[in-house]
Amino acid sequence: MKKKWALLVAASMILSTLLTGCGAGGEVKLPETDDNQAAQNTESEVNTDQTGEETTLVFWSIGLKLKDDSGIKMPEELAANRYIAKFEEEHPGVKVEVIDQPVDGIHDLFKAANVSEEGPDVIGLWSGTATNEYQDYLLALDEYMTEDEVNMYTGINLCKKDFKEDGEIIALPYNVTTYNIFYNKEYFEKAGIAELPTTFEELLAVCEQLKAADIQPFLIGDSAGESTTWVTSEFMIDQVGTEKIVDFGTQALPFSCEEYKKSLETWCGLFGKDYTNKDFATLSAWDSIQRFVTGEGAMNVNGSWAIGEMEPIMGENLGTFKIPAISGDAPYADYIVSQPGANVSVTTYSDNKELAVEFIKFMTSAEFEGEAHLDTGDLPANNQVDVSIITNPISQAAYSWVKENKAGIGYDSVISVEAANELYKLAPTMISGKMTPDELIQKLSSIQ
Repeated sequence: MKKKWALLVAASMILSTLLTGCGAGGEVKLPETDDNQAAQNTESEVNTDQTGEETTLVFWSIGLKLKDDSGIKMPEELAANRYIAKFEEEHPGVKVEVIDQPVDGIHDLFKAANVSEEGPDVIGLWSGTATNEYQDYLLALDEYMTEDEVNMYTGINLCKKDFKEDGEIIALPYNVTTYNIFYNKEYFEKAGIAELPTTFEELLAVCEQLKAADIQPFLIGDSAGESTTWVTSEFMIDQVGTEKIVDFGTQALPFSCEEYKKSLETWCGLFGKDYTNKDFATLSAWDSIQRFVTGEGAMNVNGSWAIGEMEPIMGENLGTFKIPAISGDAPYADYIVSQPGANVSVTTYSDNKELAVEFIKFMTSAEFEGEAHLDTGDLPANNQVDVSIITNPISQAAYSWVKENKAGIGYDSVISVEAANELYKLAPTMISGKMTPDELIQKLSSIQ
């Protein structure tokens, strides 16, 4: 889950971020279309043809790659833009107005828009609480979906009201993520490490073995509490399981529970032993990637989203394994944290609900998510994707974990945004030894 964003309320900012060139046009390269899919027209589409009027779907987007900052691909070559153009072509008289919203502003803009009910028809948001806090303004999708359609999405429970099995579906996922430990195969071979660790105790033994070989075990970036959140989320799933974790931060599973205290204390045990870089508390997770791939450490804590940054540089020297379980006897030691990273919803006040629902199905289809994987490296949430499209061995490994169907939600995706922000802010202080786990727990309890 992302941190809460600074207040941005000026309506003019909405217009200033309007993308150009994302619509259909003669220069846009379109993928092959399926005759059956192309034949599926909504009532809204028919109406626009008969009246000659254009129907506009306003789409506020985060979570889609609409431009390539590397400059390798032109906007019209990216899957997101091609599929938006494809949707328009298959729906004559329909225009998708794409507004690529700033991550640090979309929530405050959306809050303001919901008050007047003059916001978008479709909105992309980070999954979890970042979506669920708007559940009153997001259309329940259940009546628009068949059982087969619901079952095709991995992690769909995170897209339901209050993350409950019987909750209404209020979003469809673009992708699914895993938390990984990446490692340098040459360093492991040099240190004589033949087996990958599956428990935290075994991980500490690996660190000692690397240190004895004069190799820095970890290159960690936790300036915003990233690594702490990822690892302790894994530890919590190991202990309480996938169903109970959604109650974290409530009376049913308070911050003061023994499982959370143990999770924090266990993770803090990695630090202070010269197993990490000295600047772990001030280095960002993103910057840690850049230093890890150049060989500054044998391991790095990150997620599936980082594969596309690491693999092109490290090639076959890059390896990955699951974040080890907190202990071998934990009730759910073989479970992992895996969840959608971003999802897309329809607003309750959209004037074109059926058309908007069709659009979000289109933008989370197996065909789109497969092609988007080639642009971003993101793992597809739609389990109908042709897995042969995932050719990167590291991505294949992470996706195989997802397919085991033993995955739960990271706890920062279910607690309040305010509590999550406090965790992100104070985690570096805790692992630096300047705050105890008990003190962090007290801070979180006072907020939630």
